[in-house]
Amino acid sequence: MVTSLIGTQDVFGSMSSSATRVGARSMPAGQRQALSLAVLAGVESASHLAEEMGVSRKFVACQRDKAQAALDQAFAPDASEQQVLFYLPITPQWVRRFVLAEVLIGRASDRGVRELSETLLGCAGPSLGTIHNILYEAASRSEAINRQEDLSAIRVAAFDEIYQSNRPTLVGVDLASTYCFLMAPEGVCDTDTWGYHLLELSEQRGLRLERSIADGGKSLRAAHTLVWPQIPCNGDVFHALRAFGDVVQFAENRAWGGA
Repeated sequence: MVTSLIGTQDVFGSMSSSATRVGARSMPAGQRQALSLAVLAGVESASHLAEEMGVSRKFVACQRDKAQAALDQAFAPDASEQQVLFYLPITPQWVRRFVLAEVLIGRASDRGVRELSETLLGCAGPSLGTIHNILYEAASRSEAINRQEDLSAIRVAAFDEIYQSNRPTLVGVDLASTYCFLMAPEGVCDTDTWGYHLLELSEQRGLRLERSIADGGKSLRAAHTLVWPQIPCNGDVFHALRAFGDVVQFAENRAWGGA
């Protein structure tokens, strides 16, 4: 059994076809490797292998330890992956930045922010109430900063309403840069409400348009005419394209239904 295992060159790659008593000093590296593997594999006892190869048990144990050390090193985790690159102090300011980054950049929900913070920090993250307060505090600060923006460089803008939970938000966008200079949640979107915001944009934030683009909403267009009677308001193509798309879809469905 020992002779067949240690003397198989296909397995160990460095021994002759039959084991010989060569002694520790003259034993080649390949045969030492095969001896070590035989000990680790438990093919024979160390005493039996030492006697057959003409070496001491201490020599066999030494070869076994070398092989075991090499095996452990080969399968050890990469030390570079466990290296500490830097230590990050978790302060209240860092937590606020983390929450805002996850919501604004990562598009995470409030519960997603809490779950991620617990996963990364290994402890309870900020509560949902704290996350809510952080976001609303940042929104209030951002609103004050936005009011200081000079809009005099905007030449062409688009206006419309978007809805969240059936409540309108008045929106204005610079078409050249896609900068959203107006986003005002309101209870209604009538002429007076639109007129108030357009007048504020013109008188307090320096908006001087060459032309604007809007849909056919009567309130928006009426307010636009009152505030900027000399500025043309062109119609958008989105609603026309959507109407034609509905007609095309209807015709295609009828065609497939009659096929």
